[in-house]
Amino acid sequence: PGGHPLHEAKWNKDPSTGETCLELARMQVDSLQWIGIQPRSRTFQSQIDIKGQPGWEDMSLDFLREKAAEAWRVPLSEVNYFYKEDSLVPLGEGKYDVKLTKDSLYALPDGTFDGRKIFLSFMSKVNWTELDIIPVVELFQSTIPGSGGAVFEFIWGIYDDQSREKQLDVLRYRGLPTYPSNAAYNIFASFFIPKAPEGEKDILRVFMDTKRSHEVTWSPQPNPPWRYFDHTSKLCLTVQNGYLYKATCYDETNPISYVNRSIGGKPSCQREIQVGVSSFTLVDDQDRKEISFHSDWKISPQTDLPAKIPEYPFNWKWFFNGFPPQTDTIKSIYTVPLYPEGGAEIDEPALQPLALDQIIYY
Repeated sequence: PGGHPLHEAKWNKDPSTGETCLELARMQVDSLQWIGIQPRSRTFQSQIDIKGQPGWEDMSLDFLREKAAEAWRVPLSEVNYFYKEDSLVPLGEGKYDVKLTKDSLYALPDGTFDGRKIFLSFMSKVNWTELDIIPVVELFQSTIPGSGGAVFEFIWGIYDDQSREKQLDVLRYRGLPTYPSNAAYNIFASFFIPKAPEGEKDILRVFMDTKRSHEVTWSPQPNPPWRYFDHTSKLCLTVQNGYLYKATCYDETNPISYVNRSIGGKPSCQREIQVGVSSFTLVDDQDRKEISFHSDWKISPQTDLPAKIPEYPFNWKWFFNGFPPQTDTIKSIYTVPLYPEGGAEIDEPALQPLALDQIIYY
């Protein structure tokens, strides 16, 4: 939008099959930082030995999948989806080679895969040439701000492009396991329309059940959120159906976005948007900054009085005696678990911040 690139995909031919495949993709988040997806980045491999189990000579791959589903407490359909014939290779004498390939999500501080790469999370393997799933991002709370929206923007765009050539099947949220939440549902529903399985009326209840999340189908929204970058004001705006949802000022030391309380947003750190007839105001505690509308942004005038800003006995700056420390604009958005560079295994200390996050969240 406005001539600003939001994502970029590099396609190539698979040397073994000759088929077209996604080699790399990168997406720009609100702060002008880049994140990237590397498909098929790693294959996890192990061996199992069922010799000695009663009736092991007659055990089929379907039987093994059933037992795996029971052990992992996931639906059999999901084990069948991710563990196809080439993922369970019989070696003879009751031994099997078990393989599972995953995609990876990276932060790209230098903007491309040629520069530095910071591993953020593994993702479910996606068939990018013919989308059929919404992938699980395993360490979703370790991604940099804006990653979720940027990835969904990319998925929506790829799905929209592929749908022009032929009708695609609906998408399903799949993983081993899935991690459903209200936040996940809301961002999914911003880009895709949910549909409950036949006979069900409460879509959210089905989605929130980890054993049934995959039963909800998703088709593309005709008008997803659009992001607009205004380099004069150093802003990235997120607009959907005429409503300004949030604004991120990418030259401020505070990386937290301004959120529109009037349409259900929940501002953090007293940073919110108040939309008027021909302009909007960025509110940062006692500070105010007015920005005039641009026709390209397609923001609808809001004639109602802005939502009243709650009063608190103290705010987040109180913890710093009213004077928060100055932080680096870029480094402040990388406050996530520090993972090792390259292909090194992630050790326990690096996961402790994430574990604390999970305990608080759940």
